[in-house]
Amino acid sequence: MKRFVFILIITGLLAACTSANAEPTAPQTPTLMQPGLSTVAPTPTAVPPTTIPLEATMTPAENEPVSPVTVDFSKLTPAPLTGPTPIEQPRPGVPDPTAKLISEVSQDLARRLNIDVQQITVEQIEEITWPDGALGCPEPGMAYITVLIPGYRLILAAQGNTYDYHVAASGTFVLCGANGRPVP
Repeated sequence: MKRFVFILIITGLLAACTSANAEPTAPQTPTLMQPGLSTVAPTPTAVPPTTIPLEATMTPAENEPVSPVTVDFSKLTPAPLTGPTPIEQPRPGVPDPTAKLISEVSQDLARRLNIDVQQITVEQIEEITWPDGALGCPEPGMAYITVLIPGYRLILAAQGNTYDYHVAASGTFVLCGANGRPVP
């Protein structure tokens, strides 16, 4: 039995050494040899690729002219939104940049009117780029920096009246009167 195992190992090593120079073949399952029996493994043969002519794959319907297809895009395109204009909400975890500005402007108006800040409502908020440091509400006789300033126009309501605040994104603001001049 030891002799048989030894011959099997030597045969395996020789097969491994000779197959290093040969083309790779599919793995074969080992067979147990019994005394007096021999097995011959079939030699793998390469099958040449078969070429099928293109005409043979086409059906007669494919060779005929095809009429254009009509597609109803109304079934693919979502219907336009109806109702109020969607409001862009801040991302979760990121504070709304206008919330602080609205709070500061509302507190200013509450001090001016000597009322509780809860009595003030925001009627309108509009993002705007002001043409200069006057924020669209210049005081006569004053000179202002001429640079575009991003900001907002806030219309607040309290006690039946509306108040027009011009606000820079940096936080500065001015209460603009009906005459287009700052309210002291």
